[in-house]
Amino acid sequence: MTQGAALEAGIVDHLWFAADPQPAISALASYQNDDGGFGKGLELDIESPASNPFATWMGLIYLRSLPATVTEHIRMKAAAWLSENQAADGDWHLSEETRSRGLAPWLTTWTFPSLMPSCCLAGQAAALGIASPRMLDRVDALFVSRRRWTRFETESSTNSRPTRTTRSPDACQRSTSPSSFRRSCAGRERTALPTLKPSSTLRCAAPPNWRLAFQTRSPTSTYSAP
Repeated sequence: MTQGAALEAGIVDHLWFAADPQPAISALASYQNDDGGFGKGLELDIESPASNPFATWMGLIYLRSLPATVTEHIRMKAAAWLSENQAADGDWHLSEETRSRGLAPWLTTWTFPSLMPSCCLAGQAAALGIASPRMLDRVDALFVSRRRWTRFETESSTNSRPTRTTRSPDACQRSTSPSSFRRSCAGRERTALPTLKPSSTLRCAAPPNWRLAFQTRSPTSTYSAP
């Protein structure tokens, strides 16, 4: 059984059949680097074993499927990586070492800062209780700045009727208050999100799944960055 299959099989066995989570925990830990981030092929589109934001986002998703009481060491290492590697613009960038190795075509042209992976990482970190206030402030500022760019583009259109226009890959057109993102991350708002219908005005290349993080269990511990 391959390393990846061991992780996925362990998660399924634990969630569906109440099996011992240790096999999944061990498999997940094998993808975590000494600096706390995840890499080593967890994101198949990135060849470098170095930590990167996309693999780390996946690692945090897996972490949320495992008991917090036995994954504290993995979560705290991930918290340190998130704190130390978030850029001032609010995002987590691909390192030069990662860019120098094999990347899938869609990643070679990825531009930062972006709402993906910044909001995805922040949302998962908040759900795990390892998001620091500074982290959330930076992502909130990025979220607000991107919405302003989108609003300007929409208002500057010469056609008053709704049309399909070229937008930033991570620009979401759904009217969502930026402040609600910040309150949710801080744990002060945990209301159910509305169900998106096919006719929704959402136009987003990557689903805003960072918001889904706020519907799950309350974290068992909190993290405070120095």
